[in-house]
Amino acid sequence: MDPSSFVYFATPERSGETKEMAKTVVDVMKGLAEIALKKYGGEPEHHPIYAKILSMGGEKSENEEEAKHCDEIFAEYLKEVAKVTNPEYFANVVKFIVLYRECLNQYGWIKLEAAKPKPKQEKEKEKEKEKEKEKEEEKKEEAKDKEPDKDKVKTEEVPPKKEEEKKKPDYCTANNCEFVPEMANELVLFFLPEHSCGLPTTECTNLVVNFCEWLLANAYTCTKVSLVKK
Repeated sequence: MDPSSFVYFATPERSGETKEMAKTVVDVMKGLAEIALKKYGGEPEHHPIYAKILSMGGEKSENEEEAKHCDEIFAEYLKEVAKVTNPEYFANVVKFIVLYRECLNQYGWIKLEAAKPKPKQEKEKEKEKEKEKEKEEEKKEEAKDKEPDKDKVKTEEVPPKKEEEKKKPDYCTANNCEFVPEMANELVLFFLPEHSCGLPTTECTNLVVNFCEWLLANAYTCTKVSLVKK
């Protein structure tokens, strides 16, 4: 069955309704405590997705989709899926979304940085810095050859971490879902094999397609998902 729409959930093993959505989310997160709740003191109630589920409601304002971060969009997707799936299957979808979130937090900033186009001036500056660094290294080597004291201790400077790297929040709390489909391969090929969500690989892949097509249909991304086969 084509997983690109919610018709995918209209099968006997998937269809139904999950009325106690918040309770199911809490139960699932407790089962994923090691990976999902470390930052939140082991409490599912402190997880951003759960908080967003509780706060959802009301009419959408103009350009609201553009302002939403990943966590709020994840919660919205889960709310819609809960309306058409039974509690057992919905629990698996929650696992999938929670693990997708953790995958985004791991790879998201790297992908986002790589996707940024570098201005011509910036590239030229980088080349100049590389040349200057090479000249400095050459001078140091020449100075070492002339140094009479052979017993001097050699030390290497460790470059300090950039401030922005230290202060970056979780990717999903600071960014929208524009680049989410571009990280689908990291999820399927690397992340899920290490952190199983209790579903076969084929089912996980179908959920990736379903979620990413839903993002596209709701204008949360302009990117169509493209998965690499093993």
